[in-house]
Amino acid sequence: YVSSGGERVERARRAQTIGALLDQKSSPLAVVTPEKASIKGLREAARRVTDATLERLRESGTLIPALVRPRAAIVEVLAGFDRGDHRGLVFAGEGGSGKTTVAASFATERAASGDVVVFYRGQDLVDADLDARLLRGLMTRGMPFEDFLASVAPLFEASGQRLYLIVDGINETPGDVAA
Repeated sequence: YVSSGGERVERARRAQTIGALLDQKSSPLAVVTPEKASIKGLREAARRVTDATLERLRESGTLIPALVRPRAAIVEVLAGFDRGDHRGLVFAGEGGSGKTTVAASFATERAASGDVVVFYRGQDLVDADLDARLLRGLMTRGMPFEDFLASVAPLFEASGQRLYLIVDGINETPGDVAA
């Protein structure tokens, strides 16, 4: 089952998920237009997406925050990524090596520092248009993705905050999204 928001929903959790989606629709978040864009508004919209992803990871037992132990080498790579002017970072490894935990920890840390963090699981991306999905997640309407980036770039530069899009398990997409 796929919700109108594009999330993949297992049948056994349908009622719970539908209730959560209705709660989201009744949230006080406003649609963001180029004229109304703010770091605070984007952060609130992104937090809703990221919190939902983190909650699903906790519910599934994939993420147990109390058992997270930072690895020095990974902490160093992430710190270098965060300090630099990098546009992307990919973690690859065998199943169970901790990639999801690293992604979730990084998302949590960056969101706590005030950055705008949108965290998706690859299996939740049901269409190949990641740009459109990100704009929907940020409650942004009325502009193409490139225009969105151009309109918010000055906000991020002035605030010193960053926008992070994290996709965990990009190879686990239901369609040909990773291609």
